[in-house]
Parts: sequence; C-alpha cells; structure tokens
Amino acid sequence: MLVLSRRPKEVIVIGDDIKVTIISVGRDQVRIGVEAPADVPVHRLEVYQAIQEANRLALVPTATAAEAEEILKSLGTVHARQHTVSGAGDASSPATP
Repeated sequence: MLVLSRRPKEVIVIGDDIKVTIISVGRDQVRIGVEAPADVPVHRLEVYQAIQEANRLALVPTATAAEAEEILKSLGTVHARQHTVSGAGDASSPATP
C-alpha cells in the first residue's frame, strides 16, 4: 500500500483520469473528493462489499429475494416494499400492480 501525506486542497492523481482531493481534515474524519470518469465506479468499501454480496446472492439459486433485499436496504438505497392483496385470489401472494 502506498501511503501519502496531503494537506487540505492538495490532490493525488491516479492514472490519467482519477483525481482525489483532500477537502478537509478533522480530528476523527478526513473528507475527500473523487473525480473519476462516469464509467469508473467509486464506492466506500462497505458499500462495495454489500454490492458484491447482493450480486453473489443473485447468482445463488437458494438465495431468497428477502435476503437480497436486506443487503440492498443496508446500502440505504432500497426501501422495504409493502405488498397489498386484492380481494380476489390467494391472500398469501402479493398483488400485481
């Protein structure tokens, strides 16, 4: 691992297309800005790991939709779906929109 020291407003360049700027430094937190091409995904490690786990579960036939949804909810981007049932049909199956 390359370890660099930078001060606020200083920049680190990765390759030709990625710039990491130190925005501010606090006691317990460093704020950084990342400039990267739109086709380069940039995630915090915990978000990246949750995406990888959701992708893994999507490939496993035994994974349930609920398990995949829980992982996506942990990302904070998916809200729990509420299922409603119509008056006709089986009450245990969700209604179709």
